[in-house]
Amino acid sequence: MTSLPTTNANSSVRIRLSLLSSLLCALWLVSCKNDTVEQPPPEPEPTYYPPPEGNTMPPPPQGNTTPPPPQGNTTPPPPQGNTTPPPPQGNTTPPQGGGLTPVGGEEGGEEYYGGEEYYGGYEGGGELLPSCTPGEVLGLCEVCGEDGYPTYPDTDANCEPALCPSELYELDIDGACYLREQGSPDEGYCYDIGECFLPEDQPCDVLSETLIAEDGVCSTIISCEGTEAPELDERPNGALCNTWGTCQTGACSAPSFCEVFVPYNTQNFLCQAGQTDNGESGCVFFVNGTGIDNSGQTTCNDFCANSGTTCIDGWNDNNGTCNPGNGGGGCDQTYSTQVCVCEIPPAP
Repeated sequence: MTSLPTTNANSSVRIRLSLLSSLLCALWLVSCKNDTVEQPPPEPEPTYYPPPEGNTMPPPPQGNTTPPPPQGNTTPPPPQGNTTPPPPQGNTTPPQGGGLTPVGGEEGGEEYYGGEEYYGGYEGGGELLPSCTPGEVLGLCEVCGEDGYPTYPDTDANCEPALCPSELYELDIDGACYLREQGSPDEGYCYDIGECFLPEDQPCDVLSETLIAEDGVCSTIISCEGTEAPELDERPNGALCNTWGTCQTGACSAPSFCEVFVPYNTQNFLCQAGQTDNGESGCVFFVNGTGIDNSGQTTCNDFCANSGTTCIDGWNDNNGTCNPGNGGGGCDQTYSTQVCVCEIPPAP
């Protein structure tokens, strides 16, 4: 038998061991790689920078930075159409009266007016229901009105009427004393539903009224009230009053509206006052022109203008009276004596 060389045998063994070792190492690396958990990459370290040098605040904005106002009319338009809520339907005015039974309804039966129950109610919260027959007498000073609701009449036979004296003197606000003849009413007056006026608070029926005296130039009224005759302080008859008149039994013969006219002399006097034939109101004077000028003659235009009014008419007198005489008439005729009609001046 032939023997192999020892060197070759050892070399072959070493080669095999080396291959086996390489195989085992390769298998181990694969196993380690599969069992290794993948780790996240490391975070980068922060980078620090030095602070900037100098003033680093941004510069303020240049110019007007206020936003411009909105252009055009920005007021919202008004709502279109009629936005007023419609009025309630039917008669919603509560009637007068009290002490009556309310009519039921969804909202009725508990309705009140002035703290008292009243007829009617609101059916389903709507229209007020009539509650009585028009003309029906419901009680003292209480009747059913034309609208079907209770009201009170002017008078009621069950109310005590006023007790009026047959004659009563009263002084009015103008200072005139009147005698009033009166009568008592047949029925008393109603104050409200179920209430009468007291007799002393009720009016009397005035049958007639007569002027007794005026507080004026010819008399002074001391008392004029009640059933007692008035007390007067009268000036004597014939005393001058209102420039052109005289006192007669406490009254002046000349009205006060004629006293503004200035007489030329004592021979001038008032004929009458009132409406002329033409329907105009005026004062009629007998005018004597003595003392006017050397001629003693004047016109009615001059006489009326001397007192600040206008001539209405004029005529020649008849022997010193107010009756028309011979000669022409009118406001511009010149006479020594004549009758002039002057317009009543307006009240101050």
